[in-house]
Amino acid sequence: MPIKPIKNSVFLGQYLPFGMLILPLLYFIFCWFSGQNQVINWQVLSELGEANAIIDRFQIGAINYEIPAKAFYVTEQYVASNMQINFWANWIWLATFWVGFSLIAAISTQLKGNWYYAISSFLIICIVSFGIDELLGRVNFLYTVILISLFISISFAFNSYFKNTHLALRLVTFLLFFAVIGLLIFQFAKEPQPFLLLAAKLMPAAYLCTVGFLFFVGYEVILGVLGLSTKGGHSKSLLNFSIFTLIFLINIGLTQLHNINWLDWDMLYLSPFLLLIIVVIMGYVNLKKKEPHLNTVFKNNGEPQWFFAAFAIITLGLCSYTFATGNDPATESLEDFIIYTQFVMGLCFFAYVFFNFFPLFRQNYDVAKVVFKPLQFPMYYFRAAAALIIFAMLMNNQFFPIMQSISGYYNALADHSVASEQYKLAETYYKTALGYERQNHKSNYGMASLAAMQGDNPTAGTFYRLAVQKKPTEYAFAALSNSLQREDMFFEAMFALRDGLKKFPNSGELQNNLALLFEKSKTQDSAIFYL
Repeated sequence: MPIKPIKNSVFLGQYLPFGMLILPLLYFIFCWFSGQNQVINWQVLSELGEANAIIDRFQIGAINYEIPAKAFYVTEQYVASNMQINFWANWIWLATFWVGFSLIAAISTQLKGNWYYAISSFLIICIVSFGIDELLGRVNFLYTVILISLFISISFAFNSYFKNTHLALRLVTFLLFFAVIGLLIFQFAKEPQPFLLLAAKLMPAAYLCTVGFLFFVGYEVILGVLGLSTKGGHSKSLLNFSIFTLIFLINIGLTQLHNINWLDWDMLYLSPFLLLIIVVIMGYVNLKKKEPHLNTVFKNNGEPQWFFAAFAIITLGLCSYTFATGNDPATESLEDFIIYTQFVMGLCFFAYVFFNFFPLFRQNYDVAKVVFKPLQFPMYYFRAAAALIIFAMLMNNQFFPIMQSISGYYNALADHSVASEQYKLAETYYKTALGYERQNHKSNYGMASLAAMQGDNPTAGTFYRLAVQKKPTEYAFAALSNSLQREDMFFEAMFALRDGLKKFPNSGELQNNLALLFEKSKTQDSAIFYL
């Protein structure tokens, strides 16, 4: 008796995929708010000091006497740690990618026609990027060829010969397949800390999945606005839709100008990562509306939800990984990709709606119900236009977001080298990352940490200065100040802390350290003020 296909299970097709997104979303939020704190932390340095004190006074006759003594006291200052390796973040990232990629592979075997071959080719490109041969100590692509051959065999068997196999069994098969690959890497890897290296090697494939996902969900907010504006049908639906769309696009534009330091208005900017959370939820909810658009790709109901969940898991996992490892160039590149896709896809989707359904707006029709049944221009026209516009924007920006993603990749490789105590190689990777993004915090702080470990304070100070130029942290200012103090550059250390307080006026750690410097300079009123 054949197993029931997934289309007969409402729970598996509608609710379970969204349930799988809950943990990645919660972990994403945690990593987003904890950020640098997972790789740099405060350490307390205590110093013992002494002062003259009077322990008693008395009078004999007309003469006053005092009994002097030494009083001892402890001062404590905050010292920023060196860049640390977040092993847990790497393990969670590996597990997240493993689940998401296996789910994509399982769903791809049920796609229609050429879509199966297109997605399978994409997955093969991703597998090549894993660098299995490097992990296993080979200079050719023998192991990669074997891995791809086995993957194609399993995928083609499900697609052509075992068509009625339940999705759960397909998923378990691919999970076990990649788990066996992981065990072989663990057993025969020639590199120390092989899984940290694999975590870094997964980033290019994850970026491809993420950019594809962001492109797919790029118009979800505008689609939601369309639904609210035309619900019930009324005479001002087109006007409302246009105004709300314009407001949204202007907010995204202001956010991007703020992110590239072209704008610094005192206002609340829309966070790209908050926007990502919104579009993930809205994108999943809106899948039902897209059924006419998706029926040409998927064979059964429920499959779009699983496919969406798979790419969303990898996207959220990659963002969380960059947060949790303090990899700011990778994080910034993801911010740019979110903003680019939301702005351009939103603009193109507005044009798609306007050119296809303007007559229906005039008839006060609920356009949201038929938005994926175009009257004149199909959706792929506008997707193609959006892709060209995004490419033009990247080219105009000298492909800087892509350069940042490459910088983030080399930062991840440097983390592996530090974890395996290959410090010279780590230095090479950090310098390569700086070649793609000179002012990124991760590489500069990492280079400073390597220099500090070797007692090279002047070099450490140079890289700490670079670390605070673009994306400063309290840690970098405190580390810079401490480095200058070790070189007896007292006033420079004080100025570094003052610069830090301009950026972080509520930092108790920087205020404490600055108070101690004023105390050493006998400026008691300033010391008391900052304490």
